[in-house]
Amino acid sequence: MGGGCTPKPVGAGGLSCSTPTVGNNFGPRTPISPIHGTVLATLLYRILALILTGLAVTAQAVRLDSLFGNFLGMAGAWAGQTTVSFMTVAIVDASLTAVSAAVALVLMFRGDPDRGARPLGLAMAVWSYLLAYSALVAFMRPLDPMSMARLAFEAHFLLVEMVGMAALIRWSSVVPRPLTPADLRDAGELPVLVRPIQAIRGALLSAPVLWGGTVAFVVVVLVVNGLLGQPAQDAALLWPVDVVRFAALALVVTYMRRAYLRSNAAERRSLHWVALGFVVLIGSLGALIGGNVLFTVTGWTVPVVNWRPVVLASGVAAMMVLIGRSVLPDSGRDPAPAVRRGLILSIMILATLLLAAAFEALLSDAVVARLSLPGGLGTLLALALVGLLRTRLRGPLEQMFDQVWRGLPEPGGSAN
Repeated sequence: MGGGCTPKPVGAGGLSCSTPTVGNNFGPRTPISPIHGTVLATLLYRILALILTGLAVTAQAVRLDSLFGNFLGMAGAWAGQTTVSFMTVAIVDASLTAVSAAVALVLMFRGDPDRGARPLGLAMAVWSYLLAYSALVAFMRPLDPMSMARLAFEAHFLLVEMVGMAALIRWSSVVPRPLTPADLRDAGELPVLVRPIQAIRGALLSAPVLWGGTVAFVVVVLVVNGLLGQPAQDAALLWPVDVVRFAALALVVTYMRRAYLRSNAAERRSLHWVALGFVVLIGSLGALIGGNVLFTVTGWTVPVVNWRPVVLASGVAAMMVLIGRSVLPDSGRDPAPAVRRGLILSIMILATLLLAAAFEALLSDAVVARLSLPGGLGTLLALALVGLLRTRLRGPLEQMFDQVWRGLPEPGGSAN
């Protein structure tokens, strides 16, 4: 590809810019417009996102109707599924589907394309679609188990998942600005066994290689699965698919680490939103773990609702929104202080719940029980103790996190 700007002759003023061209050494070069690829890619991203989110939200809405109102007369798909746990999970799944679909569409139409809003929006749309898996299967799966339509329906979930993985990789390679092979270490500088991996990392920075490789992998997996005589839906359970899942997530982390190390201060603000999203998720996981321990020790229950999926879903929904915020127009606000405070708060929540479980277990001992102490006293003691510790240790903890934060490479620096 060629093209560029050169000075005009003296007196003409300005620059003379040539049109980018494509071709090779064996024939003439054909001028192309650089905007065509961007417009086509954006159109494809938006069409896919609209289809996936539309189907997901519709299927979830039909399922909720079948469970609560049955105005559409489709309750038979969920006959007998009226337990509190199931109803809670259904509402949580529908809520997460709606949140991820909304984030996907906002990114598609309002996000910054230069920072990967389109691929991240597609990844969110895929997430909403996979969250609606059970509803989609119940209401859209062809009835004839031997038909080609049934085969295509069962196989397409693997394709959708792998497209979402590829979109996530694509996003991590362009946020906050595109990585190039030159930004990666030269394969010749690495051990022999690592060189092929580095070559793959560099090759997947190319969008055609990434998307083409994704489709090819899905085709190979489906063919192998068919040769094994397994149903199409079992293709997602083959071990090569698991390997690719973990490899894709590792590649996303690698790309984002490289992007962070080479970014400037303004670009790091967008990545701090991603970090804040994961901090909130960690906090919800801490609350879930600590709460499980406390409720197991005490035997307490929450009436009407299953609290566990609600807590986890709240963290996931917040994470999706905050990660989406990373590719919206920059407001100039740096969430780094919130990341540090969020980490401290997450530690405090987990410590409070675990201490509460320990105190409740201690106070329920047969000897102590003779004192007829009121229930929940151990939890109140844990809250008071952690509150006191937070008051005393907040300053030192924040200083420790500040020192760790300042120990990171300076914006715009390089890393191996």
